[in-house]
Amino acid sequence: MNTTSAAMASAVTFVWLGMVLAISFLEAPLKFRAPGVTIRVGLGIGRIVFRALNLVEVFLAIVVTGALSPSAPPPRPLSRPE
Repeated sequence: MNTTSAAMASAVTFVWLGMVLAISFLEAPLKFRAPGVTIRVGLGIGRIVFRALNLVEVFLAIVVTGALSPSAPPPRPLSRPE
């Protein structure tokens, strides 16, 4: 693993964490405080939001796994015969 892939994995992980925290602790409770939102409507919105979050999480997991997977060693330079 090189520094670029480690940096990308770290960045994607923090974006992932930010999304989960924002939806779980901001969006979910606040939607029930909006005027006219019943529990049934709020739960329906929650299902849609969390389904979308799960799809994004699958994509981000694939990106992090790809960044952290071992890659082939870099090619060796050809030596010149002397």
